[in-house]
Amino acid sequence: MTRTLARSLSLLAVSLALACGIGSSLAVDSDDAAAVRKALAALVEAVNRHDAAAVAAGWSEDAVYVDPADGLQLNGRSEIQARYEAIFKEQPQLKLVATITELQLDGDSSARVRGTTETDDGSGNKTAGAFLAELERKEDRWLILAAEETDPDPLTDLAWLVGDWADEASATSTQSTFAWAADGRMLVRTYSLTTENGPQEGTQYIAWDARRDEIRTWVFTSIGTWAEGTWTPQEDHWAIHWTGTLADGRAASATQVLKPIDEDTFQVQWTDIDLDGELRPATELVTVRRVAPTANANEPAQPSQEGDSP
Repeated sequence: MTRTLARSLSLLAVSLALACGIGSSLAVDSDDAAAVRKALAALVEAVNRHDAAAVAAGWSEDAVYVDPADGLQLNGRSEIQARYEAIFKEQPQLKLVATITELQLDGDSSARVRGTTETDDGSGNKTAGAFLAELERKEDRWLILAAEETDPDPLTDLAWLVGDWADEASATSTQSTFAWAADGRMLVRTYSLTTENGPQEGTQYIAWDARRDEIRTWVFTSIGTWAEGTWTPQEDHWAIHWTGTLADGRAASATQVLKPIDEDTFQVQWTDIDLDGELRPATELVTVRRVAPTANANEPAQPSQEGDSP
């Protein structure tokens, strides 16, 4: 199958597999949000049963689909249906899976969806993609008005963090919220931390550095500590290597190990803690659980003592 066909099919893989939270302008329990998800669920079902007419019916009459990488543009429902008829004929076993990484409503008649896709040609060959789609409500139906293939966002692997989380540490209590910012190009975590030394608050920023080809992060706290770090994927966890400055001016570094357990649970531990040349033992392993039923997350921003780590 050509790359163009694979990418254009993947665009339609917008499904109910919400791996992360909905945008700040959209309530999780919104009736309109549910209606958008229902419409997209019907669309992905049509794609996977290779019903080109049903797929095209999920688009507006004057919809536009664009793949900048291939210079492909489809105008209107008829061209979209013809493209899918060709795709299904060429790849009769083709299936796809999608993950929505952002869903936002603009009033009660417009929606925006961003996500990632994976197509399987039936022989084990899989193609990853990403998309941005605009939907409009016409009478009682939500239809795709415009859609564009985009480059997969490196932060997609962290999309599951979006939302509200609370930990189960013995000496501290941490509540955190992760949310998308900068048009989905950054994750921002705000947190509150209760310790024996009193409460703390902080803000963490997570973004992709294209020049350094890595995920970078920064954290700033209410007690004056700040730090920067990098996220490195391991076989079953993320290792976040931090360096920073404590409120009293001492240098500090540490590695934060973040291990996903399931959709609603992950574990955190701090290791390799160095406070101005003084090595500290690793912290206890802390379990962090999702607070709300949909998207949300926390990961303790620092070991449990007030100045003890970035």
